[in-house]
Amino acid sequence: MAVISGAKSFDWLALSEWLVVDGRLLSCMVERTGFSLRRRRSRMPATVNFSNQREKMPDRGVVVPETLVKEKYALFKHEFLEFLFAELVDMRPIFKNDLDTMLIYTAISRYYLRDERVGLSPEDENRGFTIKRIAESTTIPRETVRRKLRELESRGLLEKGPQDEWRIAVKDGLPVIRTEYEPQWAREMERVVKFVRALKDHV
Repeated sequence: MAVISGAKSFDWLALSEWLVVDGRLLSCMVERTGFSLRRRRSRMPATVNFSNQREKMPDRGVVVPETLVKEKYALFKHEFLEFLFAELVDMRPIFKNDLDTMLIYTAISRYYLRDERVGLSPEDENRGFTIKRIAESTTIPRETVRRKLRELESRGLLEKGPQDEWRIAVKDGLPVIRTEYEPQWAREMERVVKFVRALKDHV
């Protein structure tokens, strides 16, 4: 089946990890970037319990000292906001001003990149990101997820597998979204490098 070949060729993981680390910032950034938050009232819990180990990011074994956070808070927060704001501005037209669509696509990208980083095979029978799992990881209602997935599939950005799993559409070894939006991808890589360089001497 067609999956992302080589994690280095697709770096949306950066955005998804920033969102997970400090997702609360989205509420104050949405108005500035123009994203549309068309979310229905959900009965899902405010926090998601990932009992399945595959849903968790690999443990990097990094412990951030509290004193470091306090001393460097302004620097860290500023660099993070600079990255997040520019990222959302760039992603806005790609996902037609719809934050839910962006989160769904990012969740799927993050899932497959994580598997590649820990060495899971694409043929792993348990490897599949279904509507249920997408809804749980994003806290977006299932019917909304279903609708957004169909929209992304119609644009050729996602594809549905034989076991009802969803994955990134790939052409000639690269995600379709990267080839269609090369300028945004190039700017994203520049932002990632800038972000890392700004913090590397402090962590």
